[in-house]
Amino acid sequence: MRKRGKVLDIYEMKSEFLKTIHRFGKLQWNGIMCGMTKGEFRMLHVIAGESEGADTKKGVYVSELAQKLQATMPNVSRMLKNLESQNLIGRSVDENNRRKTLVYLTEEGRRRKEESEKELDGFTEEVLKRMGKENMEELLKLWNRIADVSEEIMKEKEGDR
Repeated sequence: MRKRGKVLDIYEMKSEFLKTIHRFGKLQWNGIMCGMTKGEFRMLHVIAGESEGADTKKGVYVSELAQKLQATMPNVSRMLKNLESQNLIGRSVDENNRRKTLVYLTEEGRRRKEESEKELDGFTEEVLKRMGKENMEELLKLWNRIADVSEEIMKEKEGDR
């Protein structure tokens, strides 16, 4: 790998790799996602996806939401409280099991979800256009390989514990 014409050694490569991952983490996605965090954006999409199914229940259980998002209940509760304060979601008690709470999108939640999808679609289209088809295909191939290798290593480390 070259940086400004210089060939990087393994230590510089590791540093650049971590810096690049950090840069992606610091991107201000909330402008693209209509003021929502990445987690809230994802949560709206999971709620919408679960609510659109053939199931007769209205919405998704909070516990199922936590599982699908792979998030802790306190984090899910915090995000739900914030989305509810923006009138993007509503909650109702399950009539068949009063101990369970269902979460659903409000009209405003559906509107913001659609608006954020359009913004994100426009953003990704512009990135793809500027990067070029061949570069993006190569990047995606390599990025998926990095994800595969990272997952393998993490599984191996879990097995060592």
